[in-house]
Amino acid sequence: MASYIDKVLIGGEQILYRARIRLWTLAPLLLLGIVLLPIGVGLIFLIWAWARYASTELAVTNKRVIAKTGLIERKTVEMFIAKVESIQVEQSVMGRLLRHRGDFGYRHSQRAIREHCRPTHAA
Repeated sequence: MASYIDKVLIGGEQILYRARIRLWTLAPLLLLGIVLLPIGVGLIFLIWAWARYASTELAVTNKRVIAKTGLIERKTVEMFIAKVESIQVEQSVMGRLLRHRGDFGYRHSQRAIREHCRPTHAA
C-alpha cells in the first residue's frame, strides 16, 4: 500500500527527504502502556502509540513540504517550497553529542509544521 505522500505527488515532483516522529515523543504513551500492560489497559496505550507513529508522515520534495498525521481523522499540511518563510532547527546538547538531527519546523504565514522527527531517507 502506497503512503499518503507517494499518492499526492504532482508531475515532476521527487521526494528529497522523508522523516518520522521520534519514539521519544511517544515515551509517555509507551511507558503507560508497559506499566499498565499487566492489567490489560496498557494494550490500549501501546496501540495508540503505534497508530500515532505509523500514521505520521513528513517529507520534503523538490516542490513542496508535506506533513500528514492521523489514522482515522487525517490532518495534512502541504506548502510549496516558494511559500516557506523560515526553517527552524532545534538541537539539544545531548542531541549534538549523539549526532541527532534535531527538531525541525517550517513556517508559512499562518501555518507551521513542527514535529520531533528522525530522518528515514535522504536522496
